[in-house]
Amino acid sequence: MQYREIIYTELMEAVKILRQQIENLREDLKGYRLAARLLSMQRDLAVSLGQVRTLDEGVERIMAVLCGVEGIDCLGFHDTDPVRGDIILKAHRGISRAVVKTVRHFSAADPRAVCLFTGRPAHFHPDEFPPGLETVAADGVRALAVFPVYHGPEPRQYLVVASRKSDSFPPQVIHALETTAAMLGRILGEIRQRQAREESEARYRLLVESAPYGMNILDLDGSIVLINARAASLHGFRNAEELLAHSRDAFAYVHPQECQRLRGIMHRIIATDDSISTRSIFLHRDGGVFPVEVGASLLKGTEGRPEGIIVISRKIEERKEGAQ
Repeated sequence: MQYREIIYTELMEAVKILRQQIENLREDLKGYRLAARLLSMQRDLAVSLGQVRTLDEGVERIMAVLCGVEGIDCLGFHDTDPVRGDIILKAHRGISRAVVKTVRHFSAADPRAVCLFTGRPAHFHPDEFPPGLETVAADGVRALAVFPVYHGPEPRQYLVVASRKSDSFPPQVIHALETTAAMLGRILGEIRQRQAREESEARYRLLVESAPYGMNILDLDGSIVLINARAASLHGFRNAEELLAHSRDAFAYVHPQECQRLRGIMHRIIATDDSISTRSIFLHRDGGVFPVEVGASLLKGTEGRPEGIIVISRKIEERKEGAQ
């Protein structure tokens, strides 16, 4: 009898250990599944953002994807005013109007902003919310986390997530959001630069096409990026498209004896940021030549780096006739 009791006790202990191991496996499997979903979220977000053209569209994609992350009931995306440093709510999901009114704008010196937007990830429980965010707690939020999105050395945006179901977020979610914020910094930076470049190109295109004289924009190698109809007509072409189809090399329309000198002027403009006026000789498509006055200056990008050269050209005879 005693022997049976010993065997029974050992079996019960083994069953207890086995149950614990099964429970541990279940938790591990749950963690693996969560990790797989989070990895899938990051992949889908990266692919989705690669297809957007504007920053606003990118933020909307971020909101849509992150709303499906486990434990996140509501979220916001704040942007920083590059001039004043104020922090502005750019998009949100799942938060009440009262909360939106509270968090839509923070001045740079606002104590709430100093506590929330520190430039590093921060997690808050309701009893840790900064003063002035009582409406957030009253809205049923039990956990709040802020993740900075860096563009270069400074945070430019902030991803704010909240939960009404739990007092904290799973560690896997926190880690995934930290890596996601790092990824967003790079992708949103590229979108911002591309959007700024496209907006700049649109402005320059309008400037070139509406100019009352011959005007074109060259890249730093001397290839024509934009040219208006007036400049094309100087060379005997009906429109800009016909000239560009013939050749995009700006020096293909310059007299061979002038090419080396004008290339030297172009390099000087790039090196010194000087604006230069000179006379030269251009080529007509019928083989003829004609004298012109040329003005050129450097075109800079959003970060002040040289991006091209703006060239204005006037046929000297036409200018004299206009002055009579």
